[in-house]
Amino acid sequence: MQRSKIGQKLKSRETLRLITRNGDDVSVLAPHQKKSMTSGLVIYDTDRSVSDAIECLIDVLKKNGFVVFTIIDHAKAAREVGLEMPDTKVLLFGNPKAGTALMLKRPTLAIDLPSRILVYDKGHGTTQVVYSKMEYAANRHGLESPVSDFDATVNKIISSCIEMNLD
Repeated sequence: MQRSKIGQKLKSRETLRLITRNGDDVSVLAPHQKKSMTSGLVIYDTDRSVSDAIECLIDVLKKNGFVVFTIIDHAKAAREVGLEMPDTKVLLFGNPKAGTALMLKRPTLAIDLPSRILVYDKGHGTTQVVYSKMEYAANRHGLESPVSDFDATVNKIISSCIEMNLD
């Protein structure tokens, strides 16, 4: 087991959630994982390729009852206009029954739905997987409905797809 700076034992996949004085949500992870948060974004690093990560995410999202609506391939769009950029894809997914109920309460939430996961090649063999927390969107639109279960499920799905076999 690894020890965090505050002395608590962390198992290899365990997350310690902290709330800072200004209300920022910070996660401390075991050393082999990298996850950070910026303005409602949860950012993970993985050694998987963009295509492998996307394929896994689609499979696990569907197995968990989510609908995958589409994948936007930004690198392909860039090539079509004569530009180059690293492999960058955005996966749009959600649960229409739950999402519709939320949008009926707060129609402006539709600007943030369906949920998205960004997967892009950061270079040097690293792919980043970025998820925008539903809790952040709900707060942004003044929605008081609990969405923490949704965020926990999505983070669990992402974690399962980014972890490489460490054996």
